[in-house]
Amino acid sequence: MSAPAPDDPCTNRSIVQDSEFQTVATSPWEFRTRSSAVANATWGAFGEAGAAAVRLNVQSGGTAPWHVQLVQAALTLEPEVPYWLRIKARASRALRMKVKVKAVDGSVITQTTSQLAQAWEESWMQFYVEAQVQVDLRVFIGKESSGAVVDLDAIDIVAGCPPCHRSLVEAPNMSHEDAWELRTASSAEANATWGPFGEDGAEGARIRVQDGGQKRWHVQLRQDAILLEPGVMYQVAVKAKASSSVVSRILIKSEDGSSAVISSLRSEIALTWGVATAEFQVDARVQAKLQVLFGRDSANTVIDFDTIDIFTECANLPSET
Repeated sequence: MSAPAPDDPCTNRSIVQDSEFQTVATSPWEFRTRSSAVANATWGAFGEAGAAAVRLNVQSGGTAPWHVQLVQAALTLEPEVPYWLRIKARASRALRMKVKVKAVDGSVITQTTSQLAQAWEESWMQFYVEAQVQVDLRVFIGKESSGAVVDLDAIDIVAGCPPCHRSLVEAPNMSHEDAWELRTASSAEANATWGPFGEDGAEGARIRVQDGGQKRWHVQLRQDAILLEPGVMYQVAVKAKASSSVVSRILIKSEDGSSAVISSLRSEIALTWGVATAEFQVDARVQAKLQVLFGRDSANTVIDFDTIDIFTECANLPSET
């Protein structure tokens, strides 16, 4: 049987060596500390269910968020290939970890910030490059990690098909505020707080609306730069509740300058947790923004969000040809 073509978009290929930290003596990963940071890296059975992993034990995280690093250099990315940045990690306490894919000229190809907790969390994020480029894959922790232990089960860049369930949204469970932007228009006034505002005390976002403005869309929670592919059935889901009933609109719009509406859903956010969902497809690759809009009828209301997501399942992916 011949091997599949290297550019076959339905063949998973890791371009990272030892992405699951199986190797110790000849590991391609380089552990670095900067400034006053004091930390060490140990390879061993620290992964989920005793799997291989690397453990970062941080005595002092230094004075900046990037003073403790794990790096793999000289990885080559090709244009028009769907890449997935995979991260599976946990920490002895809540802290933030940044992962960057950085070109040798210093430009950032893609990056994401994970809010680590004691339970294992796994995330996948899609990206492309426009031309062949050599990159470094860098994991950063730093000053807020002093006294913590971080376990990395997998840090990978996968070329090809995504996992069965994949989210295209960064922090869909509202685990950290860096991924989301709260905007107000006209006379609207609102603020956002991140914390245990999800169902059963899970991570969530709480929006307090003092003045909803003059129209139904003068308050919005949004995320930009979401890449959508043709031939895939996507689902959008918003799980929320409010201190009083509020009508919201869930919009997915193109960022190509036309601001064309890709999907639109009106939903009532009630006093108890509810989930609004819709399915949609696109005809061509497009970068989009996801907006949850509310406004004039939301004055003096508290709205809690447990989940805001765009995702797909294996059954919704196009068949391999």
